[in-house]
Amino acid sequence: MNTLTLIAQYLYQNNHSDIANQIVNLPDFDKADKHYLKVKYEITNLLINDLLISEETFQLIVSKLSSLSSLSSSSSSQELSSNVRISIITFKFLEELIIAKNSTNALQILNSLPLDTDLSIRQNLSSLLLSSSNNTPNTYLSSINWKNINNLTQSRLLLVENLFKLLLPNNIYLNPNELQDKLNKAKNYENLLLPKFKPNSLPINEYFKINYHNDEVWFIKYSPNGNYLATGSRDKKIMIFDTLNEYKLINVFKLHSEAITYLSWNSSSTELLSLSFDQILRIWSINSNKCIKELDYRSIMIDSRLSCAKFHSNYEINNEIIIASNDGKLFKIQLFEDKSIKPNIILQFNSNKSIISPQIQDFTIQNNFIYAITLTNELIVFTLDNLKLIYKLQFNQQPISISSVSKSFSGINSNNSYILINLKPNQLIMINTSSMMDSTNDNLPYIETFYYLPNSSSNNYVLRGCAGGDYNPQMNNYNYHSSIVISGGGQNGEIWLWGNEGNVLHCLKAHDGLVNCVDWRGDDYFDESRGIHWASGSDDGKVIIWGV
Repeated sequence: MNTLTLIAQYLYQNNHSDIANQIVNLPDFDKADKHYLKVKYEITNLLINDLLISEETFQLIVSKLSSLSSLSSSSSSQELSSNVRISIITFKFLEELIIAKNSTNALQILNSLPLDTDLSIRQNLSSLLLSSSNNTPNTYLSSINWKNINNLTQSRLLLVENLFKLLLPNNIYLNPNELQDKLNKAKNYENLLLPKFKPNSLPINEYFKINYHNDEVWFIKYSPNGNYLATGSRDKKIMIFDTLNEYKLINVFKLHSEAITYLSWNSSSTELLSLSFDQILRIWSINSNKCIKELDYRSIMIDSRLSCAKFHSNYEINNEIIIASNDGKLFKIQLFEDKSIKPNIILQFNSNKSIISPQIQDFTIQNNFIYAITLTNELIVFTLDNLKLIYKLQFNQQPISISSVSKSFSGINSNNSYILINLKPNQLIMINTSSMMDSTNDNLPYIETFYYLPNSSSNNYVLRGCAGGDYNPQMNNYNYHSSIVISGGGQNGEIWLWGNEGNVLHCLKAHDGLVNCVDWRGDDYFDESRGIHWASGSDDGKVIIWGV
């Protein structure tokens, strides 16, 4: 689709059909695109003006969609008619149940579904009808993007998009947000020239280069008090560095028999949790320099793999940790310093008994909630206390890691809280979680910013970790945006720095291999001479410390 087509679609969507018509009637406007937009505009008007969607309107919609059949050979006319009818009935059902809140009418509409309707659709809609009196999350609503629909007009606009997706393959279907996506990408480059950031004030100076690992660095993590940096490598070693003493190496932990895959600190910065491909979870004391607790995960789950783990927020009191496995289970486990005492499973969430999809890839704990991502393209939120599922969001790309960002990230309000999610192959998403302070709050997290990697770099630009924070917290003028997001780079060692509006600020190329992980030291640890520190780890075996 060319730029004129995108502009015309945008104008149609925003009720400027008179101007859009002038554009599509230009002599050089693509004929196929003109027909596509004309059909879409006419179907939109039919669905908005006939709320009941009479049989006559239905036949008109099928006829107009059939006129696009030359663009696609994906279905016969009979299949098209059946699929359109099922989609329309589905949306009318949702409008009655959720917007009009009339379950009686909704049931009548449900019973009008054609006999050849897929059983899963019937089950999903029936489940909605049965759970309409409570707040049980439903995967089906997320899958059709119904979550934010509040009125009939929004419903019908979404129905139009679903009908066009139904008919057209991905290379022909025109995403309604495509113009905005292109504008966002253009803004990324434009903002490089804007004076919001002074080039010499960005934290892009290399202070230390750590070369102690002899294989790929897969995970790095600063302690909450900012005093230590832990690094984990394919060489099976965990190293601890003193950030207060020029990043001096103070310890090496070497009990794992396979590569280190995950690291996490307790809130008091006295203990470090590590995971490895050997499926043994170990907890190390920084004071005694010893492994003080361990869990052989194979003793609990033989047929699954441990994917990630973190300390409970009150670990210093209850000795509890949270563990996720790749078969969809989430555990709350109590460990004991006496390794002869078997770990106690306090609570377990099992996906086999719920609607949650399996394979939790990563999670972070924030404001007494667990924010987790799955390999089936979801963000799911649990309460920390009882592992109750309270929210679910579907993505169109696979998430691969999640992290909390520093508390004053926005540079505007220190009470704000955010999480960053890496999506393959070329996206970061920042989600505002400030409204979710307790389980009784009805406000839900929402997507605040998208970050798109410039096309010139590798697709796999992030692996394990992204970070963000206020790199100059002593600034009094918060209108001078000083918060940034940092993400690992491509195969050639790129690291990308972004503004909190999604704009690219800088690209660093100091590593000789894929950058697997980055981490932010934290807003509370400001060095007068060097500002805020952050670190990067790479396949080249190096860890680099950066600052202003």
